[in-house]
Amino acid sequence: TNVTIKDDVVIADNQVFGSDCGGIFMQSTAAGPVTALITDRVRITGNYTTDTGGGILFEKWVTATISGEVEISGNSANNAGGIWATWNNTRPAGQVQLTITDSVQVVDNTATSHAGGIMVSGSSVELTGSAVVSGNTASYGGGVSLWEREGVPAEFKVSGDATITGNTATGSTPPVPGGGVRSNNNANTLDAVTGSITGNTPDQCAGGTISC
Repeated sequence: TNVTIKDDVVIADNQVFGSDCGGIFMQSTAAGPVTALITDRVRITGNYTTDTGGGILFEKWVTATISGEVEISGNSANNAGGIWATWNNTRPAGQVQLTITDSVQVVDNTATSHAGGIMVSGSSVELTGSAVVSGNTASYGGGVSLWEREGVPAEFKVSGDATITGNTATGSTPPVPGGGVRSNNNANTLDAVTGSITGNTPDQCAGGTISC
């Protein structure tokens, strides 16, 4: 029920075809929720899937923290090139809760469709500390993509000195690409009180009712 990945671990250049997650996949059940920590100079890089979650997939009953000079880079997928946090059962019990903090870099990941950096599906994610989401590319949601799933909205917060910058969305239909953050539904929430969302192309935030 407790998973720790730390101290100079490298998870690199793995490939999955026809299923989710190229790098790390964590999933649990109501009987045994998972608490996960990824910390201290871990690199998750160059992983690939034809489906969703190139670098990391957290799915249902997972509470996770990524902190301490962790680099999630150069991963690719159809959706969620870097990280996918997704609900897949009754909320709040089955909701993934993820904190990304303290010098974590989610950089240079790509997605063919949605979420170059991070996809939040019916779950709760906070980007805080000095974490950076930068240089990621997707058709929609270059940096972050927020998805309501089966009536459960996504919750995303940017706080502390966290930065979402230099991400690119290349899509044109529908005309809300979301270079920095994109929402697919009015129910999703973005709380960017102290963090920075700047310098993304072609826009900072788009879709639903989010603004920054």
